[in-house]
Amino acid sequence: MVRELGKTFQQGSVDVPALVDVSFCAARGEFVAVMGASGSGKSTLLHLLAGLIEPTGGSVVVDQQDLAELDDRAITLFRRRHMGLVFQAYNLVPTLSVEDNVQLPLLMERGGRVQPEKCAALLEALGLSARRRHRPDQLSGGEQQRVAIARALINDPSVLLADEPTGNLDSCNRERFCARLRELAAAQRCTVLLVTHDPVVAMWSDRVLLLKDGRLAATLDRSEFSSAAALGARFHELVDSPASAGSGA
Repeated sequence: MVRELGKTFQQGSVDVPALVDVSFCAARGEFVAVMGASGSGKSTLLHLLAGLIEPTGGSVVVDQQDLAELDDRAITLFRRRHMGLVFQAYNLVPTLSVEDNVQLPLLMERGGRVQPEKCAALLEALGLSARRRHRPDQLSGGEQQRVAIARALINDPSVLLADEPTGNLDSCNRERFCARLRELAAAQRCTVLLVTHDPVVAMWSDRVLLLKDGRLAATLDRSEFSSAAALGARFHELVDSPASAGSGA
């Protein structure tokens, strides 16, 4: 649950609001896409939800845990055990193979053990089986992105936060990834929040949160749109309008 969430950055003596009074709830098993123009606050929202930066105001509650109640060590452990993160920087360990990078979150737990069958299934689902023993510098950008995605999923997170995760994927792997997210959300009741600029990706979601100038401008029910083109047209209509739209159903 996100309640009146806000974040203001300081640039010299000037306060720059990046997010203003954003509130919404995301249910277990729900797939939510977040869309907005560049600078609308999408990435700031995901960093706040992950507890990577502190809000100026408001609160974030994940699995009944208010993140503001956790110190740095506790929030790191909570994030590792309950969240999967896929950000634009892949942060792969250059000296480790693909399969070792994917299983790293398992090994970071006390007494953690690798799960080769689970890792192999994820790599197969993301088209990486043939690259499992390669290092990151032997992979393309799209392949590195898929490794980061597999690593985020290895712990069966209750919440998956993804920032433009399909940006470097071709259409085939984009479809694979989105299908995997739908499967994860349904089978494991994982809440998925995915930032995207791509209406094709957003069409896999249950609903779309539209950010404009740091505010939640609209909530769109994906089922009301017959195609990605229709969703994209509505997105541009709202983004390009001079005044923010009220939240929809």
